[in-house]
Amino acid sequence: MPELPEVQTVVNGIKSKLIGLKIKDTEVFVKKLRYPVPINLKNKINKSSLLDVERRAKYIILRLSNDYSLIIHLGMSGRIIIGKKKEIKSIKHTHFQLYFSNDLVLQFIDPRRFGCILLSYYKKSFLNIWALNHLVNLLIKIICMKLLAIKHHQLSQ
Repeated sequence: MPELPEVQTVVNGIKSKLIGLKIKDTEVFVKKLRYPVPINLKNKINKSSLLDVERRAKYIILRLSNDYSLIIHLGMSGRIIIGKKKEIKSIKHTHFQLYFSNDLVLQFIDPRRFGCILLSYYKKSFLNIWALNHLVNLLIKIICMKLLAIKHHQLSQ
């Protein structure tokens, strides 16, 4: 599984080559990776521009001009390749391709299919909700542990 520095390197590579470019077309070759690929993905992201690329944990977030975010996780064996449309080859296990306005192509390749491609509305990001739920669950566990310790202390008096 790619570690944080490798994921950050991918983010930096995408930033340096694709920021500001318009997505001309999208190709999805499989319907399910770790999670099902959104059915309406092509309709929602085509003709939008890539505004920013960031990393949250091991998720790569592509912020688009239409208030959507394309979220990519590389899984255990996933990788992203960026190249010119004429020069890039069709590689086995390519599950997803984005075609940009200057003839660059972003390919998502994952032989083991543990990666994922998600779509989230920017204003209500999946990761923000996920992080909040995780924090609440963690706080509940801490409070329960404290209450158990307090109850144990009271019973032992």
